[in-house]
Amino acid sequence: MASGNRILLVFFLISSIGWVACHPKNFKVDSLPAETVSILRLETSDISENLSPFSTKNDEIVIWIHNYDIQNTAIVETFRSPTLEFDDSNPIREIQKGIGNSGIHIITLVELDEYDSQASVADKLLSYYQEGNIGDKINWPEVDSLLADDDYLGRQVIKSEDIRKDKMLTVRFKGSHLFDKYDYKLILKGR
Repeated sequence: MASGNRILLVFFLISSIGWVACHPKNFKVDSLPAETVSILRLETSDISENLSPFSTKNDEIVIWIHNYDIQNTAIVETFRSPTLEFDDSNPIREIQKGIGNSGIHIITLVELDEYDSQASVADKLLSYYQEGNIGDKINWPEVDSLLADDDYLGRQVIKSEDIRKDKMLTVRFKGSHLFDKYDYKLILKGR
């Protein structure tokens, strides 16, 4: 009886090894978390300013990324893009900037209606987030009202563990504000 169990055990081991060899994808290790995030570019497929005959036919967009610490209690890094101008002939803007990857990232997209208001918008957003308004505590209509004539196009909250080393991540902002439609994709890559 003992030799029968040994034969059964050897058969089971050989079968298991054969199954694993034929199905390696089931044991694939996922990529590592990224240490830094590269902000590669912002793309659009819908220029909202084309709907009004009085508009400049351009979108002037600014991206803010507020990176919180692992405990989500304090902002450790803030990125603000230059004003990115989009029109039908220029739907892609390269950014090529790296930031740290810890805690969470709050990514806010704003269309500026006044060129001189970028610093004011930055101060208002930073002040609002520093008051502890992160995650579920953010009142987005209140954020929109802080921005006056500037169009708040939305925000995305990305956890650092969702950004993987050597993997691309697309963050999409799509909707409408007043009578203008918009569709933007922010392309990130973990490093």
